[in-house]
Amino acid sequence: MYGDCDDNTQRIKTTGTLTAETFIVDGRTDAETLLRSHTLNLRTVGNSSGRNSSVHFTPTHYVSRHQELLSAFLTWSPSLRNQYQAASPYLPDGMTYANASTMQLILPVASNSEVGDQVLGARLRCTVNGQPVEFPQNDQAPSDGGHRYQNLSQSIPNPDGNGTSNVTMAFWQYQLMMPLSFPPTRSEAALNAAEHAGAWRCDLRYNGTTLRTISFTIGANGLPVQHPEQAAGLYLGPRTVLVDVIVPANSTADQRTAPAEVRAGGFYGRPWATEAMRTAAAAVPAIGTPHLDPNPDGASGGAAAASGGSTAPATAAGGRHGRAARGGRRGH
Repeated sequence: MYGDCDDNTQRIKTTGTLTAETFIVDGRTDAETLLRSHTLNLRTVGNSSGRNSSVHFTPTHYVSRHQELLSAFLTWSPSLRNQYQAASPYLPDGMTYANASTMQLILPVASNSEVGDQVLGARLRCTVNGQPVEFPQNDQAPSDGGHRYQNLSQSIPNPDGNGTSNVTMAFWQYQLMMPLSFPPTRSEAALNAAEHAGAWRCDLRYNGTTLRTISFTIGANGLPVQHPEQAAGLYLGPRTVLVDVIVPANSTADQRTAPAEVRAGGFYGRPWATEAMRTAAAAVPAIGTPHLDPNPDGASGGAAAASGGSTAPATAAGGRHGRAARGGRRGH
């Protein structure tokens, strides 16, 4: 079906597995080409007005983003000209990334605003081929910012039945400037990656605690080497590689994980194709409660039973489809 993003009457009110198909439409001929099919896990989160309240709220429907936890990338640019991005409070005086080649780490984190700030305040500890490497500024921190692309807040009844408290679930995609540069447009603020080719392993640390361990390979030209998962059919676009990620069980940056969803794959319907990624997914620890309560008022009624929402499962892959088209049409 085609849908209008601004039409609330078309919003999805089911939960369960949903298949979304993305099409491209040729503006000259109206010919449609299927680009990709995705499998989405639709869930609900309910809100309470109090255990004994007669007021019930309509649940919020959302797509679970847990599957993205290992979908971390290194991307690079031959020359960074954005002066805002070039500045960093962590660089020595007079050093910038302006007009120089740069590498950025795109890192998903299942967090909230408070603990998510740990990522922006973290420091790097790296080795190359097992040997420690020193950056121009010792334990240099990656810089830049974060993008919160899903944030859910829920009111739950207090244990004594009087009033409610708020809990949150948020997913962030951090964009971190790595202190790495490559020829010919290098920055003195960054390490010359071409002089440190080989197997990289970096711990992203905050107050002595490792939040993430990432691994990747740098070639003799100073550029990241394609991940085996990409050779097995994963396309990420130009100048982008998948990196290996370890999520420590004691990571203080993650509020919750869903290991079973990570094991299913990282790109909504694409199972992991390599043993390396299947092994990494199997090692994801269980942290917190994966999802917010769809019915915080309990089985007697409440958010999940409110008008406007349905908890009937959607049909599996092939049953319900959304289509996103290009060429003058908007869809879901």
